[in-house]
Amino acid sequence: MRRLSLRTRFWLLTLVIPFFVVSAGWVVYVAYQESLERAHIDRLSAHLYLLLAAAEPSGDSLQLPDELQESRFNQAQSGLVAVVRNSDGFIVWQSRSSLGLPQTLPWLAPETEPGRISHRRVDAKPGYLQVQLPALFAVDSGLVENGFRRYVFEVWQQASLLEQESRSFTTTLSIGLVIVTIALCAIVALFLGWALRPLQNVTRELGAIEKGEMDTLSENYPKEIAALTHALNTVLDVERRQRERYRNSLGDLAHSLKTPLAVLRGAIEMNEEERRRTLGEQVARMDDVVTYQLKRASAGGEGVWHKPTPILPLVNRVTSVLQKVYADRGMYCEINVPEDVAFLADEADLMEMLGNLIDNAFKYGDAEVSIQGSGEVDGFVTLSISNDGPGIPEQDWDKALQRGVRLDSRPIGQGIGLSVVRELVESYRGELKLASGVSDGVTIEMIMPGRVVS
Repeated sequence: MRRLSLRTRFWLLTLVIPFFVVSAGWVVYVAYQESLERAHIDRLSAHLYLLLAAAEPSGDSLQLPDELQESRFNQAQSGLVAVVRNSDGFIVWQSRSSLGLPQTLPWLAPETEPGRISHRRVDAKPGYLQVQLPALFAVDSGLVENGFRRYVFEVWQQASLLEQESRSFTTTLSIGLVIVTIALCAIVALFLGWALRPLQNVTRELGAIEKGEMDTLSENYPKEIAALTHALNTVLDVERRQRERYRNSLGDLAHSLKTPLAVLRGAIEMNEEERRRTLGEQVARMDDVVTYQLKRASAGGEGVWHKPTPILPLVNRVTSVLQKVYADRGMYCEINVPEDVAFLADEADLMEMLGNLIDNAFKYGDAEVSIQGSGEVDGFVTLSISNDGPGIPEQDWDKALQRGVRLDSRPIGQGIGLSVVRELVESYRGELKLASGVSDGVTIEMIMPGRVVS
């Protein structure tokens, strides 16, 4: 199954934006509706109190002015009507704005005690928002309720006025939400292009590397991608080193086989016995050459990441064997390697390197070998191997590590050679250095990626 691209995933994520915008708009709309209705109720309540204040008892009835302070009560079909009823619901007074109403305002019994305002929506056509206040007035006759006559003051407002404001707000809100949604999508699109640009640059640079136009990826990337580009550069470097090592080994193999082949060519003219002996020697020598060069080409750095390999156990294994081999010489070996430090390298390669270096230290030392290990410094660990032998002249240190020592010039039993140890160390992005050792001896420092392990 083909996985979705990052760009597609981002765009799918933007589908959430309209949902949240609509949700936020709905919350704002509901809150505004409640606030709008509350504001109208408060305004109608204020009109109701003004109407109550304008009412004056007169005999057995109430006197109210023909015109009220609010001009809409004085305009026909303004949508705002004031009404006063008696306790039986009959209208005893109504504002001029009631003229022309399609029907008489219905009587709705008060829901509260005298002196307390109530409000309700009336679904009659047209719909209304009603505010109602029962009140008691002392009059000369018709006494009820402990000497007071009950009147009901009402203010009616057509719901269409409320709905008109609501529609205006809803239109403005909808346009605003559409603009916000488009703006957010545009911002996401711009951000998406900006955020994915480093990945596009990585893809472009990888294509350039594939075409041979570049050797490595540039390092100018955000830290989240820099780790990826650094790992890719490490892979490319390891692959390049491996390819170089194969090329060098093939060159050495071809050169090393020249002499045995020349000898075999000359064996044609030898007698049977000499030919047989020469063939056996040269075939064995060619087998050694091939085995050695294959081992040299494939060892070390096959992978980029390696688990930590503790140094001290490997050093102890190698020295325990070599002390038995060189027991007749009474060599003293001092080991000072922390138990918690490890190289980030393959154990077999480390055994090959340590075996060669420590064997040389025993072989060419007079009486003493010293192996010292350091802690981690900037991601690297140093192992120093010294002896008190004749050493190597300082002017020959670089030459001793140079590649080019041919197998056919090596004495039997010499091992894989310092140059190949250096190649192994460098395949792990490490370094092999020579320095002055104990007395007149030599010290070989192997600096390799490593860390402290618990």
